[in-house]
Amino acid sequence: MKDVIIIGGGPAGLTAALYLGRYQRKVLLVSDVIGGQAALAWKVENYPGFLQISGVELLNKINEQVKQLSSVEMIIGDRVEKIEKVGERFKVKIREIEVEAKTILIAAGSTHRKLGIKSEDELVGKGISYCATCDGNFAKGKDVVVVGGGNSACGSALILSELAQKVTLINNSVELHGDAINIDKLVKNPKITIINEAEVLSFKIDEMKLSGIEYRDKSGKKTMVPAEMVFIEIGQVPATEGFEGIVKLNEKKEIIVNPQTKETSTPGIFAAGDITNILYKQIIIAAGDGAQAAMAINQFLNR
Repeated sequence: MKDVIIIGGGPAGLTAALYLGRYQRKVLLVSDVIGGQAALAWKVENYPGFLQISGVELLNKINEQVKQLSSVEMIIGDRVEKIEKVGERFKVKIREIEVEAKTILIAAGSTHRKLGIKSEDELVGKGISYCATCDGNFAKGKDVVVVGGGNSACGSALILSELAQKVTLINNSVELHGDAINIDKLVKNPKITIINEAEVLSFKIDEMKLSGIEYRDKSGKKTMVPAEMVFIEIGQVPATEGFEGIVKLNEKKEIIVNPQTKETSTPGIFAAGDITNILYKQIIIAAGDGAQAAMAINQFLNR
């Protein structure tokens, strides 16, 4: 019997494990990977204590702290398949094993938002990527396109400008919405072309591979941009698939939590980080959310 099963190994889940382990609670953390979306950040420059650090480095440092705690067990490379409430306890299925716990913390984070246009899925790995940090190396010497206008898109365009021959940034808004310091770098970068108020319409395919992307500008004119790779950076969607019948979600499919306790609509199940209805999705906020949830869970277990 575990005191807590944490679902997710990003900043919220790891921080919660750190706090709960220090409370000497019996914790099981289950995640497909360590770090979550935060680990994909190329440069993190707004986390206190570090002038600059990669997402992978930051999350690995937190993970190393957690691994020092003997009461925390981890299953990495797997995922929770089913949660069942049995009386005052929960039975959790992880592939072929079942584990019982007094409480659950859902901190599964978010996944990439898709454009939702024809051929997008079939071109993943054949020219389409959702992660410049992961796949930027394949852009060396190529003409590439980044779709999006927020921090992720701006950061990806800057990463790719160091590798690609040319970067075109297609944004559907009137202006970019990333950090001002990054937007300034984008505007001054001769390898980056910014196209605002443009809607992506389709992908051009040659011999089963991506060769271009078509967009429509604010005047209605359609243009085809040659591109060997397209990086789609249009935000995230909460990874709540499978939790719909267990806890209440809002219209954005985020888990609704009590802002003070992080408890969900189901007593004993808590949630933290980007998967919840918190307003701002940032690494530091997710980490704080995990700490807050851990403290609330500890109080819950003390009742």
